[in-house]
Amino acid sequence: MQALATWRRGHEILLEDGRAHSVVVDLPPEEGGASAGPTPLELTLLALAGSVTSNFVAGAQNITWISPASASRSRGVRPRRRGLPAVSTGPFA
Repeated sequence: MQALATWRRGHEILLEDGRAHSVVVDLPPEEGGASAGPTPLELTLLALAGSVTSNFVAGAQNITWISPASASRSRGVRPRRRGLPAVSTGPFA
């Protein structure tokens, strides 16, 4: 992984990852920037949201969903997969 920061002008900075992806960060006009992109803090929060969501999706794709009919045969507990905790599906007769 690489991280290259190139100052352009004012508070505008081009950030590149070495894999053909880039983003510009800048400050809003009231803080002396031109608002050419999110602020560094906003980008940090966006990256955190992306990381959490990506992990959620990866975990959700590994859950084995079962129907209420089969849940009653398995006593209402989903089988464990890849270290995920078993999840109760509710009381079934």
